[in-house]
Amino acid sequence: MPRTVEHATHRALIDCGVELAKEFGMYGYTVEQLLTKSGISKGSLYHHFEDFVDLVECVQVRIFTEYVELDIAAIQRALDAATDRQKFFELISLITRTAVQPQRTESRLQRARIISATEGRERFAARIGEEQKLLNDQMTQVISVGQERGWIVPYLDAHALAIFVQGYAFGLLLNDVAAEKIVSEDWVAVIEMIMGNALLVD
Repeated sequence: MPRTVEHATHRALIDCGVELAKEFGMYGYTVEQLLTKSGISKGSLYHHFEDFVDLVECVQVRIFTEYVELDIAAIQRALDAATDRQKFFELISLITRTAVQPQRTESRLQRARIISATEGRERFAARIGEEQKLLNDQMTQVISVGQERGWIVPYLDAHALAIFVQGYAFGLLLNDVAAEKIVSEDWVAVIEMIMGNALLVD
């Protein structure tokens, strides 16, 4: 299901909330800071959101999807640009190298915090669940196209592969918090071996 078009004020408030969350933490900013930064009135805020918590949840949903959407878009561009399996593999390798960079550590940690924050919060859990479904559907569609072109093994479920592809980058959280970390190149080598030997068609 496609996302509905956001009202410009609704989007602007969330944009400001994302900036404040990245500066002060997901719960570290106030209504006053948001209104001052956005230049939007309190009346407009409460016209577009039930309350401040509603806005904070929407900000966290945006942060939750940010890098995954970039990666999905990059994979789609790789499919569009690839002329054969080898070129597709090379492009996917570049995407993998981007996804595992240390600069993504904070994004992975934020996603983990957001997931854990859904416990006991039915509305927030439903929002995150719906966003994750959209991400899964987008990734599944991209993988299905790769299967149709004969570049990705056809006998594995595209939805399961979509979860796997998202999971191997998110799984680096275990390395992010480890006292002794593996280097990115070693992780990329493992992923490329799996992709080259198990997922991509020879």
